[in-house]
Amino acid sequence: AGSTALLAVQPADVFKMRYQMGSKLGFAALGKQIVGEEGVRGLYKGLDAGLARQLTYGMTRLGVFKTLTEKAKKLKARRMQEDLDRNVQSSSRGRKRGKRASKNQTKVDAAAVQLDLWQKSVCALAAGAIGALVGNPADLSLVRMTSDSVLPEALRKNYAGIGDCMRRIVKQDGILGLWRGAGMTVTRCMALNLGQLASADQARDVMANMGLKRDGTACILGGSIVGGFVGAGFSMPFDYVKSAMQSMQPNALGQLPYRNAVHCVTQTVAKHGPGRLYAGFVPYFFRQVMWLSYSLSLPLSLVSLARSLLLCSRA
Repeated sequence: AGSTALLAVQPADVFKMRYQMGSKLGFAALGKQIVGEEGVRGLYKGLDAGLARQLTYGMTRLGVFKTLTEKAKKLKARRMQEDLDRNVQSSSRGRKRGKRASKNQTKVDAAAVQLDLWQKSVCALAAGAIGALVGNPADLSLVRMTSDSVLPEALRKNYAGIGDCMRRIVKQDGILGLWRGAGMTVTRCMALNLGQLASADQARDVMANMGLKRDGTACILGGSIVGGFVGAGFSMPFDYVKSAMQSMQPNALGQLPYRNAVHCVTQTVAKHGPGRLYAGFVPYFFRQVMWLSYSLSLPLSLVSLARSLLLCSRA
C-alpha cells in the first residue's frame, strides 16, 4: 500500500528537494523546468530509492506504531476490566450483605478502547526512531539521487540507481557512511510520527465520536489532512537539516560545509533567514496528506480483496 502511494507522491518529493536547494520558481514553472531538462522521468528521480525507503523505513514505522498501539490498547483494556470488576464486586457487597457478590459479565473490548493522546505520542516517537534507523541507507540514497541533478555538472555523480548510489557511498565513506545524518533522520522521523500519526489517529477518534465511521472515507481523509499539516509543521525544519547534511559535498580542500546539525541551522538562518528551514513546505504538506490517505485506506481495501479471493477459492 505504501509503495503504491509512493507513485503518487514521488513528484512532491522532487519538488520539495528543489525548493530546499534554493529554487524560487512557482509550481508550474518548476515542473516545466524539470520536464524540460530531464523529461517526465525527472519527476520520478530516485523512485527506486524511494521504494526501498518505503519497504524499510515506511513499513517499519507504520508497523511498529500499529503494534505498539494495539499492545497499549490491550493493556488499557485489562486495567479498565480490573477496575470494572472491582467496582461491581464492591457494589454487590453493598447491596447484598452476607451474600456472594455477583460476577461481572461485562467485558471490555480492547479494539474499542481509545488511547489518550500522550499514549499515542509515545508509540509514535518509538516507532519513528526505529523506522528511521532501519531506513536511513535508503533515505540517504534518495536524497543523494534527487539532489544530484541540481548540483553543478562537474559535481554530479549521475547515479545509475540505488545500488550504484549505495556502492559509491560505501566506497567513499565506508559501510557506516550509509548512516550519515542518522541522528537527524531519527529526530525528523520522531517529529513526523508525533505530528502525523498521533494527530491523525486522534482526529479520527474525534470524528468517530461524532458518529462517523472510523475507517470510512471522511475519517481517513480528515485524519490525513490534520496529520499531514501537523506532521509537516513539526518535522519540516528537521527534514531540511537532514537533507542538507546528507547531500553536502566536500570542497576542494576536502572540507564539508557543515560540522553538525546545529552548525547547519545557524549557517542556514544566518544566510537565508529562518524561513529557509520551511522551504518546500507546500509540496511537503501535500505529500504527507496523499501518502497518509493512501496508506490508511489501501490496506483496508487490500485486506478486503484478499478475504474475498480466499472465500472464492474455498467456494
